[in-house]
Amino acid sequence: RLPGRLTRGGYQAVSLEITESRVTTSPPEPKFFVKFILGPQPPMPSWGGMVKDHFRYLLLGKPYLAILPGLAIMSLVLAFMILGNSLRDALDVRR
Repeated sequence: RLPGRLTRGGYQAVSLEITESRVTTSPPEPKFFVKFILGPQPPMPSWGGMVKDHFRYLLLGKPYLAILPGLAIMSLVLAFMILGNSLRDALDVRR
């Protein structure tokens, strides 16, 4: 809402004027944008990469190598889903 004042004829809005703005920080380096777009590089482990790399071990006697990271992904997604539902219920204004 804009700040305003009540007059005899009704409500009159007060205008806000910005005369000068200055940015003093330096722009980020382009290599950070490239790293963000490409994602994690090969030496960095990820749960999805662990499932992909160890998928062949499901039938070779070591299924836990793929199942444990899969369960971790499932648990994280479930936790965020429960958190989102709880926040929606707590902040619902229509109740």
